[in-house]
Amino acid sequence: ACSMMVEADTLRYELDDFGFWYAKTISHEGEDLVAGQEVMLHLQISELDGTLIADTKSSFVIGAGDLPLVVIRSLRMMVQGEQMKIIAPWYTAYGVEGTKIIKPYTNLLIILTVEE
Repeated sequence: ACSMMVEADTLRYELDDFGFWYAKTISHEGEDLVAGQEVMLHLQISELDGTLIADTKSSFVIGAGDLPLVVIRSLRMMVQGEQMKIIAPWYTAYGVEGTKIIKPYTNLLIILTVEE
């Protein structure tokens, strides 16, 4: 399902070694985010069919917290002001356990923005 979504989209995705696809939708020049840096993240999580699961904006310290590995790996490739569209198979997101709002084995579409 994830690879079909990537093929159907007009964006040019790259496949991360961890197994998720990503494409920057807003790019900026700037300094890489570093461990300990506090940033404002806007995180939109949907099922692949477009059903919105979560839409949050909150302060986050790089290297701390309980974000899924797919988001943490994506942040390492971003600078402030950038936005990334991520298509994440269930095993790169919340896995077999899920969360209170995300069912186990759910493939996700994530829009990650590092606010300026």
